[in-house]
Amino acid sequence: MAQALKGLETEFAATAQKPEELLRLSRRSFELRQEMSFLFESNEGNFVYWFERRNKGVFLAATPIDVSQILRERLFEQFDTAILTSATLTVGGRFDYVPATTGIGSREGKSVAAGVRLWRAGAALFTQEKCGCARRGFAGKAADEITELLELSQGRAFCLFTSYAQMNDLYERIRTRVDFPLLLQGTAPRSVLLERFKNTDGAVLFATASFWQGVDVRASNFRA
Repeated sequence: MAQALKGLETEFAATAQKPEELLRLSRRSFELRQEMSFLFESNEGNFVYWFERRNKGVFLAATPIDVSQILRERLFEQFDTAILTSATLTVGGRFDYVPATTGIGSREGKSVAAGVRLWRAGAALFTQEKCGCARRGFAGKAADEITELLELSQGRAFCLFTSYAQMNDLYERIRTRVDFPLLLQGTAPRSVLLERFKNTDGAVLFATASFWQGVDVRASNFRA
């Protein structure tokens, strides 16, 4: 495949007139060759290499084991301040592990007990100590909880789920209980849903999969 891509690039280079589409294809071909070379020929020991089958496709991947230097250079050194929040930042009640593995330099840490609600400048932090996701009746209780939180926030929320089945189930349970505009992943392209979410007063987006990987929705984009 690498040889075929190289031959394609040679043919492109020999073309007298090169429209922009041809130049983009040539650049993409070169990038693919570089990626294939790294995946199949690299001796870099800081990466884990694997392939997986999904439907009829085969996907190749390489993931760094130690990401501390990457995060330090590309994230933490680019900003004066960074705030990390999660339910799993401490190990044994200490913050030592996360800074060591993510490249954070000087830092401060604070642990907040479950069940505490904090209100600052219109923001709310809600924590629930027990999930009980495997128990019967969870979906009904989750619907009650989400409905209450949406009323408190007046919509304007992401509802993120770990599966499409769970997302669709909770959406059906909640959609008749609130008056806010509800958006559901799968009913429109991802970019369209995001635009609607940003520009609709009180909108609530039910989503999973790719929306877990990071979506930039700035507070200034909300009309409400």
